[in-house]
Amino acid sequence: MSRTAKRTLVILVTLVAVIGVVFIALRGCTLMPWAKSGRGGAELSVSITRNFGKVIIKSRSVEARSGDSVMDVLKRAADVETEYGGGFVSSIEGLRRSPGAGGGNDWFFYVNGVLANVGAPEYEVEADDHVWWDYHAWNEKNFIPTVVGAYPSPFARGYSRNKSATTMLLSDQLESLAREIGTFLENQGAAVQYSGDLEEQPGAEAKGPVIAVCTTVEAAGNDWIRRLLDGSRRSGTFLALDGEKLISLDSEGKTSNTGEDLVAAVVASSSGIGDPSPTWLVICTGEAGASQAARLLVSQPEALKLKIGVVVGSSGKTYPLPR
Repeated sequence: MSRTAKRTLVILVTLVAVIGVVFIALRGCTLMPWAKSGRGGAELSVSITRNFGKVIIKSRSVEARSGDSVMDVLKRAADVETEYGGGFVSSIEGLRRSPGAGGGNDWFFYVNGVLANVGAPEYEVEADDHVWWDYHAWNEKNFIPTVVGAYPSPFARGYSRNKSATTMLLSDQLESLAREIGTFLENQGAAVQYSGDLEEQPGAEAKGPVIAVCTTVEAAGNDWIRRLLDGSRRSGTFLALDGEKLISLDSEGKTSNTGEDLVAAVVASSSGIGDPSPTWLVICTGEAGASQAARLLVSQPEALKLKIGVVVGSSGKTYPLPR
């Protein structure tokens, strides 16, 4: 090989090496078109808890990739074991399901606040979804079809891409609070319509979520709200009324005293798993309760994160439900 040819070969090899180093370096830059992960990319929230959200095991953002299922993002967020051909989660982070007669302890997952009606491999997620896995005890009398812990996603995004207008049921005494909550939700992307018929239980004609805002006096005199609370373990509200007083309940439906009077509650229920039209109850004792409800639903919505439901004491302290 001539001296000129050798020199040309050395230059080409050097150029290839330099280009390779630059390419590798640029792959780590979030500004490049192929870099879809990281802080600049589309993400969704994955949370893993136990005992009705009381113990947080993991809570993080995960890259949202086209076609991802709940199972896909869970496996990127945590150590997972599955059964039945990979379609059923048996263990997350070493915490294994423990079935028993008529119930047991199991993993349940909620997407945008709704208990999913399909398996984790079947539900396709999108950017900004909220996926929450909770490990808790259950039986035929203890069922939680929807939660408040993904607020405002149940209204701004909906379940399974089923985003319908939210109906805000107005009471005579708390209309201003209801409209304040409605304005906040509209700013988050929800469509809100108002109805003054609090006495009428929302039915199949309500094709989207419903929020009933009322005082304890109004709740105590309302048949459908009383029925929902009387079956609190089955409805997942874990809340009761003693006359016009709010009472927090534990997972067995028994009174669980907070040590102070309760002034507000935010709880949710629905007709069953996968219901895109949950019913939320915002119940307040009066002006003090309305102020606390506004704090939770307008000013500090992060206080609801990873909660099944909540009550607020006269001191302003927030207590998760079930107690």
